[in-house]
Amino acid sequence: MSDERIVLNVGGIKYETTLSTLLAYPDTFLGRMFQKRNDELAHPTNNNEYFIDRDGHVFRYVLQYYRTGKIIYPGGNQSSGISKEELLIEFDFFQIPIPRLENDDEEEETQLLRPPNYADHQYATALDQFVLDVTNFFRQRLSDGDVVAEITVRRDKYFPHDYLPRYGRLPYLFCEEFGGEICNHLMNELTGVKASLRQSPDKFLLKLWVTGVNFTIVKRLSCIKRAKKNEEEVNAA
Repeated sequence: MSDERIVLNVGGIKYETTLSTLLAYPDTFLGRMFQKRNDELAHPTNNNEYFIDRDGHVFRYVLQYYRTGKIIYPGGNQSSGISKEELLIEFDFFQIPIPRLENDDEEEETQLLRPPNYADHQYATALDQFVLDVTNFFRQRLSDGDVVAEITVRRDKYFPHDYLPRYGRLPYLFCEEFGGEICNHLMNELTGVKASLRQSPDKFLLKLWVTGVNFTIVKRLSCIKRAKKNEEEVNAA
């Protein structure tokens, strides 16, 4: 039912809302999580309670978006103790669209006026290769028949996976800076899947799962269907 009550335990702080409130924004993290087709991916701890390992204090501003459709920042006196940077990180994780502000344009324009230096080029090259390798890793896992695949990126260790050996500690930095963009890239490149990035104090969990396979379409795209069509053409001749 759309008025079903949902309890979100975010980092130990509990928030109560309704299913209809979350489903009002189906393109966000929570909107996708609670769609009917993703029931098997949601794991309640107490019937209608769901644990999310994020900052519970910041989450009140995230939930405010679902309730009002507006992004509300703390007052300028910072009495909340929450910075704009912390908010933007959480909005990015929950895939909430953030409207551009005039001062954001000015800040970006100032940054773009500086010509790229050697470090910029090196990091950009490493980022491109990292995203390509991650995409190929998930593509291979899907071709192996896995419906869920994940990569763990730790803050204080070199990247632990043999299939991505060259990056040192850069993957944690990339997930921290570009997590939302990496997830969007994966979903664009590997259609029919969803991707999420979950952060805890010392690591990121980059997770990808198949949202559904239509075997009628699979057959139509495969050699099985083509072989049947060729047989019908031969018989008709």
